[in-house]
Amino acid sequence: MTQAYAPVKLKGFDEPTKHYRVLTKRTQPATQFTETHINGIEMPLVGRDEDLALISHLCNHAVNQQQFHAITIMGDVGIGKSRLLQEMIHLTEDTLHPIVMSASYEVRTLPHNLLRDMLITQGNITSDMAADVIKQQIEAYISDMWNHDNAPKAVAAIGHLAGYEFDPPEGILFDWVARWFKGVAEKHPFLLAIDNLQWADEQSVGLLQHLANALENTAAVMLVAARPDYRTIHTHYMKNQSQHRRITLNRLKSDATRILIESVVRHVRRVPGYLAQTIAERAEGNPLFVQEFLGMLFDNGVIAASDTGGWKYNIVLQDAVLNNLPNGLIGILQARLDDLPSEARLIAQIAAVAGYTFWSGAVARIVQITPKHRCISIHLSYEVSLLSAHLANLMTNWNIVFVTRSIEMLPMKCCRIVNKRLIML
Repeated sequence: MTQAYAPVKLKGFDEPTKHYRVLTKRTQPATQFTETHINGIEMPLVGRDEDLALISHLCNHAVNQQQFHAITIMGDVGIGKSRLLQEMIHLTEDTLHPIVMSASYEVRTLPHNLLRDMLITQGNITSDMAADVIKQQIEAYISDMWNHDNAPKAVAAIGHLAGYEFDPPEGILFDWVARWFKGVAEKHPFLLAIDNLQWADEQSVGLLQHLANALENTAAVMLVAARPDYRTIHTHYMKNQSQHRRITLNRLKSDATRILIESVVRHVRRVPGYLAQTIAERAEGNPLFVQEFLGMLFDNGVIAASDTGGWKYNIVLQDAVLNNLPNGLIGILQARLDDLPSEARLIAQIAAVAGYTFWSGAVARIVQITPKHRCISIHLSYEVSLLSAHLANLMTNWNIVFVTRSIEMLPMKCCRIVNKRLIML
């Protein structure tokens, strides 16, 4: 949020310049997981009709049969998990009250980060609030959702677990949290929407397991989005839960990708006919990639506002911009590469030298050789061939973005060494 000030005369500018003071961070709506617009143009959810139908069916069953359902939406970065969560909140808002939680990488080790996020987003808590005001906000939210004599104990349990200044009530704290959720469901069936399970802490995952067991005969749905690696991080998640369903999101088909692109470019005048195909090939069915490539065109003036209203296309700037990778994708991929163990990151770099398609056996052979050069002298703590196969799958999903960034992280001398050994195999 900003406060506007009167225009002032600045050196080097002919006209007085407006300036603003930043007052506070604009809060995102509690039920919004991801952005759905580019420069005011809406990007529809495409290619997920079957997934929406299945989740809608399970939500209806939960309400009609008083039967709890847990659903995990699994997919790689940018594939549309958060958007699907958001869409289901919208589609079920008349029958299921939304309760939203989200984990983030920065707080992945913070105990009960999911409960804390719920209180912050839906209790309207900000970082500049005094401790007593925060307690009042938490008490108001929990009590409004469950108007019961035991609500103060639920407030104390949830607030304490979330890391706020509450004295814990007597009894098992998880049971008090479960009683609160049951009380909420008695008033109105709810949809518990959770994003980024892979970054939830162990205590939060344990609470979700506890809730799934405690809410078995309750009109409620737990809809969770997670990257595939959640299965290796939280190995026992919903393992023995009979009402758990896993949905895997794959890359969009080519026609769905084109529809997504054209939903934006149809608002732009003089767009070349090949643009949609060019972006579709580079995005490879990933909705986030589509959004980043389109956003790059807006940010760099290839798509610019027209004097007569709407948008126009500047083909002169097109080539210079499209030959680059969007900064958003570079940042996401760099974070993924940085988060890999050093051994895995080196294998990714070696595989990238081979290209978009490579044989895991060849990469394994190169890594297992003890070379004279320190850049690929390494002792692996796990099976090289299995890791190489995993990276092959990663590279299939990321393709040119993954390969380009991996090679950039490897010294040129090492690239030449690896390339020579690949040729010799």
